[in-house]
Amino acid sequence: MAETVTMPKLGFDMAEGTLVRWVKAEGETVNKGEVLAEIETDKATVEVESNFSGVVAKQLVTQGSIVPVGDAIAVITEPGEKYEGGSGPGPVSDESKKGTAKPDEPVKEAIQTKAVETINTSGLPAGVAASPLARRLAADMGVDLKTVKGSGP
Repeated sequence: MAETVTMPKLGFDMAEGTLVRWVKAEGETVNKGEVLAEIETDKATVEVESNFSGVVAKQLVTQGSIVPVGDAIAVITEPGEKYEGGSGPGPVSDESKKGTAKPDEPVKEAIQTKAVETINTSGLPAGVAASPLARRLAADMGVDLKTVKGSGP
């Protein structure tokens, strides 16, 4: 019987996550508890384990897609079982197919006007203490995080 793997809720206020990387490819065998994919939330990147044993029959979302919590991301079948797709989960939402939306230019300009002196925080990725979400948004807007002063410690 085909089992549907859904986007897990990895935090209290998590509404969506980005599927960063598939660890298991279509056609590969996966056991319960093995890492299936890596999911990025606004605070961390987490390895997601499979709740089922079998074969990854279909990956329903592509790497880099933003997926709401509870949406289907993959289908796992028993070895030798054929997955036709008709009796499985519904189509992937339009939001997860789009990826990250680009913000408006006025927002980009407002952020760039807040730039201040660089703080040396060696040992951190790109030398800046910022969450994965903040890094992605800054990259999308073309903002150098080294020039932005944080609002907290």
